[in-house]
Amino acid sequence: MTKVSVGVDIIEIARFQRSVERHPRLISRLFSEKEINLVGRVANPSLKFASRFAAKEATWKAMSLGLGGVDFQEVEILKNSNGKPYVVLNGRAKDKFESLFGINIDLSISHTDTLAVAMVAICKR
Repeated sequence: MTKVSVGVDIIEIARFQRSVERHPRLISRLFSEKEINLVGRVANPSLKFASRFAAKEATWKAMSLGLGGVDFQEVEILKNSNGKPYVVLNGRAKDKFESLFGINIDLSISHTDTLAVAMVAICKR
């Protein structure tokens, strides 16, 4: 039987934007170059960065990792050619996933003008 682990996170977009304004290097600490380049081409980058941050948080929750031992950039939120977001794990995050889970990560992101929410479901062995 396959078990599923779920993580959900919601974030206020304006609060995230204020944090970025107070700490200009925050974006480069939280996101990989691939993510920054992907988001840099949109009209409202705060919305997209906040959504991706929620997705990273939801991934950590589903993996029961917390923030210890895994860098923010080790969990990337990218999108396929159809625009569907997906999770890419690197470094220690990938190692932990393969040793604990190893099957599949599904991601859904949604937002309003004020809130972004992400849900991750991981199929476990």
